[in-house]
Amino acid sequence: MKSRYLNFVQTLINLSPNLHEIYCNALEYWKPVEPPITVLLGELGRQIVSDFASAEPITNKSIFSCIEIAMHSQDLELTSAVGTGLIEAIVNYAESQKLIWPSVYLMFGDASKKYADAWILFSS
Repeated sequence: MKSRYLNFVQTLINLSPNLHEIYCNALEYWKPVEPPITVLLGELGRQIVSDFASAEPITNKSIFSCIEIAMHSQDLELTSAVGTGLIEAIVNYAESQKLIWPSVYLMFGDASKKYADAWILFSS
């Protein structure tokens, strides 16, 4: 995995044992190659939503802060992967969970929210 992605993914999975488990499962499933970054981030995004209601508020805040920092990166490959893989998965899965979507949406920072809004407009 390219270091630009590895640093972000490592930071993210260190925030939650469930995210770490999803990461390990993806690596095992895709052996001997690595999972495509957008596929991996999509899996992590669905897990973020699945865990959202039961996670500690500080954990959710840290996860969404990590996403926002990535979306402000000068590394366009990273911001593209985070948007396409992670934010789109979070939006898609959270919108299907009607009760949780408003709370998830409020966690997005400015850049993440802008991407999420564009994705919602595009996909509707």
